[in-house]
Amino acid sequence: MGIFKSNKEKTSKTKDTIKTSENVSLKEGFRVIQDDRVVGKHLMANLYKIDKLTISNKEFVKKILEEALSEGNIGFSEIKVYPQSTPKSCTSMLGLLQEGHVALHTWISYEYATIDIFITGGSADPEKAIMYVIKNFRPERHEIFTADRTQKRV
Repeated sequence: MGIFKSNKEKTSKTKDTIKTSENVSLKEGFRVIQDDRVVGKHLMANLYKIDKLTISNKEFVKKILEEALSEGNIGFSEIKVYPQSTPKSCTSMLGLLQEGHVALHTWISYEYATIDIFITGGSADPEKAIMYVIKNFRPERHEIFTADRTQKRV
């Protein structure tokens, strides 16, 4: 089983994958580590220049987050909404997932949002969930980050 993380190595391309060493290959620009045990997948995204009307509608944002989790096969019990108290403060939505957590924060005045999904389950697809949020928020640009959550074998 492998986990994705940022690729900083020089590589040479083979037929379907890119080999970097005996136990490491590349897939879609990420290193796949074959021998480490996956503890979880942790993805984060920054979304820039989102329409203010889109992210100011708390019910819509919550609905999109719930649909994104379903789209990514991610079970959740409840999403809590913590609304803004001042014009420049952040509205946060936090959820305890069956196998992790999700956090989505929106800043209306900055037209900006972040999403963070940590999953410990093998069948969940946080990448699909994050892409669903991006598709529905329609930011001018976005960045997606991964964090290595493997238990390294010694």
